[in-house]
Parts: sequence; structure tokens; C-alpha cells
Amino acid sequence: MSNTVKKLVVILGLIAAATISVSAAPAQQNLNQVSGKVLDAATGEGEPYVTYSIASAQAPADAAPLKMTITDENGSFSEQLPDGSYTITFSTLGKKDLTQTFTIQGSPVDLGNIIMEDDEQMIKEASVTALRKLVKMEVDKMTYSVEDDVDSKSMTMLDMLRKVPMVTVDAQDNITVNGSSSFKVYVDGKPNAMLSSNPSQMFKMMPANAFKSVEVITNPGAKYDAEGVGGVLNLITDKASGQKAIQDGYNATVSTEADTQGDVDGGLFITGQKGKFSISADINLMYQKMDGINAKTELQNLASDGSVLTSLNSSQDMSQTAPGLYSDISASYEIDSLRLLTATLGIMDFKTHELQNSAYTMTGPGGATLYTYDSDGDARYKYASYRAGLDYQRSFAGVEGRALTASYLFSARPTGTDAYTYYHGYADDRHSDNKENMIEQTAQLDYSTPWGQGGNFSAGAKFISRANGSDSDYYLLQGGAWTPDAGSVEFKHINSIVGTYGEYSLSREKWSGKAGVRYEHTFQQVRYISGAGSDFGLDYGNLVPSASVQYNTGATSNIGLSYNLRISRPGIGYLNRTSLQSVMEM
Repeated sequence: MSNTVKKLVVILGLIAAATISVSAAPAQQNLNQVSGKVLDAATGEGEPYVTYSIASAQAPADAAPLKMTITDENGSFSEQLPDGSYTITFSTLGKKDLTQTFTIQGSPVDLGNIIMEDDEQMIKEASVTALRKLVKMEVDKMTYSVEDDVDSKSMTMLDMLRKVPMVTVDAQDNITVNGSSSFKVYVDGKPNAMLSSNPSQMFKMMPANAFKSVEVITNPGAKYDAEGVGGVLNLITDKASGQKAIQDGYNATVSTEADTQGDVDGGLFITGQKGKFSISADINLMYQKMDGINAKTELQNLASDGSVLTSLNSSQDMSQTAPGLYSDISASYEIDSLRLLTATLGIMDFKTHELQNSAYTMTGPGGATLYTYDSDGDARYKYASYRAGLDYQRSFAGVEGRALTASYLFSARPTGTDAYTYYHGYADDRHSDNKENMIEQTAQLDYSTPWGQGGNFSAGAKFISRANGSDSDYYLLQGGAWTPDAGSVEFKHINSIVGTYGEYSLSREKWSGKAGVRYEHTFQQVRYISGAGSDFGLDYGNLVPSASVQYNTGATSNIGLSYNLRISRPGIGYLNRTSLQSVMEM
């Protein structure tokens, strides 16, 4: 598998060399920092999320900026630039645009406090030229415009999320939304299991320009499933608001990456359109290798006087290889100006092979050895996700904003662990073979229409069928043969969920609000095929209201009050933990 992946990545690199024009690499330039802080003239406080762009001072007025992004929540900003003269322009709703010129010459530049004044007069000219705002605040979400960020053409989606307010990506690429690591990822308002399961790894392989915007939904309303999450990242593509108005043709981006540890990645992102038919495809291959991983631990049992009663010393040496594939394909056909048909296909397949050697030594008082042994581990892990969906979108002539959407989604997530542990005579060698498969089918109908001045009403119904299965087999090596252990268990966990919702939102000048209610009824069955466990079934209903009101104090700040009720259904993982506990007790 590893050789195949490497060959494919090399091929992608050759394609890139053949299709992309190559220019001489520029001489390496020294970069220096330019920084400052934007303040509100009236309050003296930092102005958060102000859009700013940096351009060369010699560039024409209509030239594209070199950089365009936003200040942080305190109004501060910092960029790295080579020597030269530049102009920086600040723009945000309700404030007068402000432009400053500065020069970098071999040392950092601090622009100090940038004071932005309120724009008291409404602009009445028919034509206005200004920077498009990157951030938009609404009653239940914040929207970051990826397509208006010039860095999106060269960044991955993970890099872009580092710039999105209320989203944090740490040095280990862990993602939190509004301070919580419990969040779900949606694409065009629909849950995406592949991205939700491992968002950091997935976003690292996806180009940012594949998306139009990112919605950070911190207060999921009645439209979203009632199962509790800390927030929702909703990635918007051009398909969400109709097909992108481009001429017939295609665009392709090829990327490759390698490091000295033996890791290689390759990707192909392509979009194309021919008449009423359009397609986009994102295909990524990866191979990761880790050698020489070593960990040592010491666990001491101390007496009341502080002397050492026993000491357990252990060391682990590990190596790991992990090939993977991620692919996401979407195709659309515009039946007419009011009807759009979209099909999606997604595949993710990761495998990990881990070899581990562990050594343990227990010593008593005075350092006398009580026992010692070592073990070898050979484990193979698999995680895969497959999904296929079909959406039908219907707009209505003469009523802007009215839409009817019918959707079907099939997804399967098989996982597996096949592990061997050899104790070299100290204990019986062990083998575990655990498999899980989660199959989910979703049918959904949503309707939305304007209702009253500044108001909108939406309603819908949803049916989810989840057929999950777990098969855990445990063996001991006895008499030269693998003997089944009594802790083995196989069971089915089936959920059928019926849901319906209604929601109304209203926006008036600086005030906005939303209220809705969702009802979900769950039919649950658990059937044990083998092993310890008793069959059971139950059904229950949940009424989930939600409401929020917001007052916008500025373009990127607001004061709001919200109420949300979320539920948590026992999943197959709870049953697996119960089975594992039974094995440990035995």
C-alpha cells in the first residue's frame, strides 16, 4: 500500500510540473513585522474583527491587495512583510475608512494605535467602492467570507480556520469552536460525518478556495438535530445559493508535500462546468511514517515515611505507518432556473500499522527485582467512511427566498482493530479482533419562505435510520492454538428517529431574533447475537425549544440572550464500554 501511495504522489507531482508554468524562484527576502492596534475613537477600546488590506504603495489603486484579513478580538494585528513601502486600509461597518502609508527598512514597524471614527453621515451616492467585509454577525451565527479573503487561494482550510473568529486551532492542530472541542461539521447545512470525525486531518488536505464562506453557529436552533454539541461549523459552497456563474471550462489545482521523516501527501482539486452540468472533485492521498518513538515511565508506591516500597519502570519503543485516502466529489445539473439537482460522493479510508515493544520491571525495597518481563505488540487499525447523497432544490418565481429542498443521504463508517500482544512466556499471548460498522440513512424535507417585513419562516421533517453493529472477538494462545475468550461479544444497536421542526426569525435594524421548536421521537433496539448481554428496546420523545434575541452594537459585536435545550442519546460506544468492563472484570 505504501509503495502505491508514493507512486501516485509522484505522478501527481509530474502532472503539476507538466501543467503549471514554472518561474525562477525569487531570492529569499528578510521579513519584518508590522503591527498595531485599532481603537474606537469614542470609547478608546479595541475594535474587533476590522477588515484590513495591505498593498504595495506603488501598486495601482485597483490592484489586488497583497494581504487581506481582520484584526483579532482586541483590535490588534500583526503581519510579516519584506522591505518596501506599503499602504494599509482599515474598513468596518459604521466607521470611516482609514488608510495609512508606512515603510519597512530592515526592522519591525509599530503603527501604534489606529483610531477609527464613527461615520455619522449615510452615504447616498449611487456607486460606492469599498472593501467587502470579511465578518458578518447574525442572531445565531457569525459568517466569515472565505472567497473575499485573498489568502484563500493559497491556504488549506485548516490554515483559514486560524483566522476565523470564535474558532481556535492550536499548535497541535486541535480545533475548538467557541471554546469547545465538541462540535459538528456541516456542508451546505447538512451534517458531514467524514469531516466531523477527524476535522483537523480533513481540513489539512482541503484547499480553502473550495468554499465560499464559513458559518460559526454557536446557538444551533430548531432546524438542527437536537443531539447536543457545543457548536456547528457550516461550510458553504457555491451550490448553496445556486451554481456559480462561470463560463464553460475547468480549473485544477495539484499539490504535493514531503518531509524528511518520510511523510508524503498529494492532492488534486478540480472544478468544471459544461452548460447546465458542473462538477467538483477533491482527491487526496497521504502516507505518514513515525519511527523511533520512545517513552519511559516510573510509578512508585511510597510508605508513610517517604521510603519506596515498590517501583514499576516501563519503556515503550514504537514505530507507525499510516496510509490514507480522502475524496469528495459533487456534481450538479440545473434542470431550469428554479430547479437544481445535486449528487455527492465521499470516501475516506485510513489504515495504521503500529509495532511496539514494551519492557516492565518491578523492584522492591532496596532495589531488589520482584519481576520483569517484556512484550511485543502488532496492531492494525482501520477507519473508513463512505457517503452518497442526492439533493433536489426548488425555488419559486416571484418570491425571493422561498425554497423547498428534498435530500437523501447514505453513510457507512466501518472501523476495526486487529491487535496481537506477545508476553514471551510471562502470560498467555492475546489477540483481539474488533469490528464496528455504523450505517445511517437520512431523508429530509425543508421549506423556507419570507413572512412579514424582515421575517422568515422555515419548517421541515426528517427521518434517520441508524443500524450499528459491533463484533468483538478475544483470544488467548493456549497449547499453540488461539482459544476464544469468554469476553467475546457481538450485538446490533438500531435507532430510528423521526423529527419535525418549525422556526421563525425576524430582523429589524439592529435588533434580530429567532424562536422555534423541534420534536424528535426515538425508537431504539439492542440485540445481542453472542456473548453476555440481554436484548432490550425502548422509545421516547423529546420536545426541544430554542429562542434567541440579539442587539448589534457594531459590525462585529453584539449583545444577545439565547436559550437552547440539547439531548444526548446513548450510542453504541456506551455498550462497547460495558462489554470492555465485563472483559476486564473477568
